[in-house]
Amino acid sequence: MWIVGRDVAGNRAFAAQLLNRLRTVPGLADARVQQPADLPRIFIDVDRTRAQQAGFSQRDIASDLLITLSGSQQTTPTFWLDPRNGVSKIIDDTKADLPKSSTIEVRGQVQTMNESFSGLFAGLVFAILLVYLLIVVNFQSWLDPFIIITALPGALAGIVWMLFLTHNG
Repeated sequence: MWIVGRDVAGNRAFAAQLLNRLRTVPGLADARVQQPADLPRIFIDVDRTRAQQAGFSQRDIASDLLITLSGSQQTTPTFWLDPRNGVSKIIDDTKADLPKSSTIEVRGQVQTMNESFSGLFAGLVFAILLVYLLIVVNFQSWLDPFIIITALPGALAGIVWMLFLTHNG
């Protein structure tokens, strides 16, 4: 879950309080505040005259620094939310202590999974269409490739069936 708002100190205090309550939930493992509070800071004072003489604008310097200092940490949520374990009952109880202008966003892995499946489905449809058009060019006919492509649902069903039988799907 994410606590979003401008009051960083208040959000951190609320997160610590919420974390203490969430640690009492049975089955909850590795509960922690993900974002460290003591991140290093860099203050950069650009000499605009020298930068201009070297051919750099403020925008060039800012974008180069942003690219150089950007992290590659994954920011998508990777947990499942089970409404039966009481995490929701706890979040609702602590919303009264939330700093003003801050919100709690409860997210789970379902969102990422649904996006992955829709991308997989779109890729599969695009691949079938591309293969169909390739066969049309090779056979120089629209009907023969259509007859060949109609065998795909049976082939896909066979693949899914074998994955199910071998417990790989």
